[in-house]
Amino acid sequence: IEQFEDVISHKDFGTLIHNTLESMYKNIGKLHETKLQSFKKKSNDLLKSTFDKVYAKGSYQKGENRIQLEIAKAYLAKFFDKEIHNLKTSQTEILSIEESVSSTFETSQHKVMLKGKIDRVDEYDGDLRIIDLKTGKVEGKNLKFDDFEDLISDYDYSKAFQILFYALLYQEKHQAKNIKAGI
Repeated sequence: IEQFEDVISHKDFGTLIHNTLESMYKNIGKLHETKLQSFKKKSNDLLKSTFDKVYAKGSYQKGENRIQLEIAKAYLAKFFDKEIHNLKTSQTEILSIEESVSSTFETSQHKVMLKGKIDRVDEYDGDLRIIDLKTGKVEGKNLKFDDFEDLISDYDYSKAFQILFYALLYQEKHQAKNIKAGI
């Protein structure tokens, strides 16, 4: 017998947001305010549809899942508001969403493949950016470091490591230069 969760997990919460944004932003190209306003209006229905794919149909209607749905709606609304605000002074073009990247290297004993999936690659006022979307709390102090050793030895810097790792893999795949990476 397969067992299903009744209440959305933290991991699935992030997946709901990611999948909703991915379905909207896939192949969008240059961002325009009218398109983002449209996305903002459609996001609640798309979020519910995405929720139904992960959990029992309509399970977002009551209890803790209803609260999680409302929080997800607020996240998306805030995200779209920020995107729209940024367009007033900047131009953004989405180059890829959920792009798979990988690289292989060899040691004296093993061949190792490193891979990942970049949430978003965009061009923001001419700057190439690798963006990792997070629904959980990320503290700015954990994105700045003085010693590269901290990136591999201290979990607090895991998100900084992840985004730099993605930038490296993207650079190798596309021979890109002057990449900016961020959360």
